[in-house]
Amino acid sequence: MMQFSRGEVERYLSMVGDENPLHSSIVPGQFIVERCMATLGVSWSHFTVKYRKSIMIDEKLSIQNTDAQTIHILNQSQEVTIQIYKN
Repeated sequence: MMQFSRGEVERYLSMVGDENPLHSSIVPGQFIVERCMATLGVSWSHFTVKYRKSIMIDEKLSIQNTDAQTIHILNQSQEVTIQIYKN
């Protein structure tokens, strides 16, 4: 399981200089992708990300490594929120 607290998001936004007002309630997609890949120990040099649904702060997520070249991040309803594909 993966989850992002308000404090974690605020620290990330400060670190990357992101001032997007949407990120006061929505977790930045790149932050999610970075954490997911670190959690799985994935170090692909080239990949494509498709953002399907917004992820709210404190929302519980799961990671589904469907095969050696595809990762899905799912919300509590098991909907795919982010897809990551190795190029």
